[in-house]
Amino acid sequence: MKIPIEADGEYDVYYTYTLKVENRDGLRAFLMDRGIETKIHHPILMPEQPAYRSSAKGEWQFASEKVKQVISIPASEVLSDSDVQYIAHNIIDFYKK
Repeated sequence: MKIPIEADGEYDVYYTYTLKVENRDGLRAFLMDRGIETKIHHPILMPEQPAYRSSAKGEWQFASEKVKQVISIPASEVLSDSDVQYIAHNIIDFYKK
């Protein structure tokens, strides 16, 4: 799993908190069963959008593979510390199995 990294002096507002994971669909189902909503932001690459499909040129195999690995988990100022811990522990539990 890869998580966002902040360099010294950089602070993200985390409008979304997106992870790159293996078995994204399995994780998503696992979290949903535990009451944790996830999102798949931008599931369709720009050259695969209907408006661009006929004029798109090139290859984007790498991007096509990566877009299937991203998942956004809850990120909000209203999440309590226990909410964040619940989400994190469930993600850890999924990958321990």
